[in-house]
Amino acid sequence: MNKFKISTRIYALLAALCALLLLVAGIAIQSLSSASHDIKAMYGEALVPLDHISAINTLILHNRLAINIALVTPTPEVISASTRQVNDNIATVVKLSDALMAQNLNAEEKALAATFLAARKQLVQDGFLPALTALKDDKVEEAKAIVVTKIRPLFGPVEDAVAALKKKIVDRAQADIVAADVHVVRSRVWVSSSLVVALILAAVVGFLLVRSIQAALAMAVAVTHDVSRGDISKAIDVSGQTEVGQLMQGLAAMQASLVRVVSTVRQGSESVAIASAEIAEGNHDLSARTEAQASALEQTAASMEELGGTVRQNADNARKANQLAMSASTVAMQGGE
Repeated sequence: MNKFKISTRIYALLAALCALLLLVAGIAIQSLSSASHDIKAMYGEALVPLDHISAINTLILHNRLAINIALVTPTPEVISASTRQVNDNIATVVKLSDALMAQNLNAEEKALAATFLAARKQLVQDGFLPALTALKDDKVEEAKAIVVTKIRPLFGPVEDAVAALKKKIVDRAQADIVAADVHVVRSRVWVSSSLVVALILAAVVGFLLVRSIQAALAMAVAVTHDVSRGDISKAIDVSGQTEVGQLMQGLAAMQASLVRVVSTVRQGSESVAIASAEIAEGNHDLSARTEAQASALEQTAASMEELGGTVRQNADNARKANQLAMSASTVAMQGGE
């Protein structure tokens, strides 16, 4: 079975439509990938560092609270528990500080982080550790003095550094969000525009297909109407290798077959007409001869009737002659006697 070949123009439009749809799909996939990457980047570059900073700041506050609890209740047990807690928190803060500096921070953020960690380190060395040492040595007043003169003043730069670092990270995260929104808007515009163009191309392709089908059907209907009226002499355009050309070629082949059939029937009809004429002429001759034979038979019958009358008369005469002969014989016999 021969498959219909799609016209070059419609094929080109379909190819363009497929390419455009692939482009739209690629843009959508790229936009989703970019949005996913932006979300991961914001999580890795904003949320994780902020989580580390908040954890460090919380542990610093816990250390201050532990020292204050030891100052309020300066018993060996409380001082020992507070000392152990502060040392554990300091070790945890060191690990969190290393993790913070390992994050993907820009130059300004790294500088602020370094300032924050330096202020924290100074707070530990000049404030927390001396206060713990004074508490261990049962120098509560000295520990209180260290809290007032060292820990409180040194905690101010730590808070300022934390606030500055958090603000910088949040500002960058907001800028990333704005950039992501701009990218999403651009992608949305690209996708919407591409979809509109794709719909227009689809409409054009559909219109061309419908028009081609309608044209082919109109031509086919016209040919079938001509054939139904008995007109099979009109030429059919079979040019082109599109659906219309294939359909017209089929109709042309059908018309040629009909022409051959009609020609064969016409030749047979002419032969039948000639034979019928010859048969009619023979029948006329036969009728004439039959009439002549009938007339001759009538004449023969009349002659036979006359002959029958003559024969009957001769029979009567013969009977009379026989009677006369018998009479004569009787007479002769009588005379002989």
